[in-house]
Amino acid sequence: MKRLVYFTLSVMLIFTLSACSNNKAGSVSIDTDDIIVSSSVSTSAEESLSVSDDQITSASNEENNSSEPTDVETVESVADINEIPIKFVERFVGLTSFKGVTDGQTNAFITQKIDSVLIRNGDKVYFQTVSDSSLVHTSLTSYFYNGKVNYKYKDEDFTVVGLSEYLDKFGVNPVGRAIEGFVVNAETILSVEKLQTESNYSFKVRLDPDKSSAANKVQTKEFGGLGAEPVFKSVELVLTMDKYFNPITVELTTEYTINMLFDIDCVQHYIVTYTNVNGEVSVPDEQHFNQL
Repeated sequence: MKRLVYFTLSVMLIFTLSACSNNKAGSVSIDTDDIIVSSSVSTSAEESLSVSDDQITSASNEENNSSEPTDVETVESVADINEIPIKFVERFVGLTSFKGVTDGQTNAFITQKIDSVLIRNGDKVYFQTVSDSSLVHTSLTSYFYNGKVNYKYKDEDFTVVGLSEYLDKFGVNPVGRAIEGFVVNAETILSVEKLQTESNYSFKVRLDPDKSSAANKVQTKEFGGLGAEPVFKSVELVLTMDKYFNPITVELTTEYTINMLFDIDCVQHYIVTYTNVNGEVSVPDEQHFNQL
């Protein structure tokens, strides 16, 4: 009987680590139109992930590899601080190219390391996220183009599906109207605080953990092999940008609970660093776009 108990607890531990290793989110933060849609949890993943061609604007590189946007709106010209995160999202979905590298971890029973790379080059998007510990390894590699996705999940072969089918499974669109898959709009923003910095601009943003997390709930359930969606208890972002809202870093801290016979609390923290904003970027193994 003791061996059965020990075996059962070991299996639960492995699945717990996998479930708590949720990442992009989100993105990865892989949703193509994620954020300024409805703040309702019923918002479909497809709505929150699609970015149309007319949302992409051109700009050359100067500060942080990006130049002044054509509308010349600046952070300092925005009167309502609560509009800053929304302007940040609008700028993000309008970028023609960038590279975002994620480094962080999720803590439950042990630490689960998170490493992700997101690259946009025009209308082609590459996303890879890897979560590792001594007990669990989870990975997802995805190529987005022309409304389709060619993805490799864990040890499976590459599979081509439509964007809506992909989002039904994984929830988060990495280049959608969202920040790391979390919906940011007037109904989800709880507070915005400007932080003191020597250069650039940083804002701490607290989001409604339920209304903002629909896509991340889908992703966490899939990555963790859960029977039910997790319950997000807090979502906090620190957005660092230049004066034209170009992203420099995004720091995410979330707390959520999963259930595997009993409730298990998870805390996730990571930082995404952006480079080559509207500059030259290259995507690894670009031949995977050929199937799309």
